[in-house]
Amino acid sequence: MLKVFLVEDEIVVREGIKNNVNWLENDFIFSGESSDGELAYPMIKEIKPDIVITDIRMPFMDGLQLSRLLKQEMPWIKIIILSGYEEFNYAKEAIEIGITRYLLKPISSTELMKCMKEVRSIIQKEREEKQNYEIYKKEMKEYEEDEKRNLFHDIINKTESPISLLERGKKLNVELSSMVYLIILFKINTSSDTRDEPQHIVEAKEKLDTILEENDNIIRFNLLFDEQSLLLKASSIENIINIKENCINQVKEIMEDYDGISYFGGVGRPVKRLGDISISFHEACSAFAYRYIWDTSEILDYQN
Repeated sequence: MLKVFLVEDEIVVREGIKNNVNWLENDFIFSGESSDGELAYPMIKEIKPDIVITDIRMPFMDGLQLSRLLKQEMPWIKIIILSGYEEFNYAKEAIEIGITRYLLKPISSTELMKCMKEVRSIIQKEREEKQNYEIYKKEMKEYEEDEKRNLFHDIINKTESPISLLERGKKLNVELSSMVYLIILFKINTSSDTRDEPQHIVEAKEKLDTILEENDNIIRFNLLFDEQSLLLKASSIENIINIKENCINQVKEIMEDYDGISYFGGVGRPVKRLGDISISFHEACSAFAYRYIWDTSEILDYQN
């Protein structure tokens, strides 16, 4: 059900709208009321209704001032303006603010409910479009992750020329060109017994994602079984060692903030060619394989 909030300074009109409309029978919830915009504003922020019905002329804060504030802070709210004939010149300003409907007084409960149902249709359509857009974004993200995973597979298996790999990377907004490269394999261990991950693991992954996404020197490839390959880039061996150490320290700090999280990582050597990333990867794999016999969380260097 959609929540409705009413703002009207004339108590007779306010009580009439409140009591003469069959809200529940039409799948609406009358969630609150106020006599002016100033009092209504904090109430609306707290209740977060779907629809606000407001008069234009009210003391302290009129309907247009209230509408402007609401649209700035809660743009999803649909606003129905009630206005007398002499106030119709406000219609242009109401349209500019983004008012959904502009109704002239006096208005019957039948007319108001007809308008409410039209607004409900608008809300439902917008929600469906938003849901479809979210599905589309999710599918596109999954597609891009698959394409990045395929790109990484071809990098480490050297199945394509460097120029072809660089061009594929650019199409995915992945800049592969660099003076030096280094691979870190990493995984947060999760229980396979539960379908949903514990909240502390979800939070740890989100923090890790934020750090990695903000670092232009790290390209993350999500591999199978929740494993990640971090491709580090730098202008020199010295720089990439510093980036590696900073990355490892940041990861450990995040993991240590949460009790009960175990992790493991493997680090390869620095290489200077795109075609040699496979060397760093296979060395990282050798270190990463120790996760099967290592009892504690660790990020091992290939030299260990």
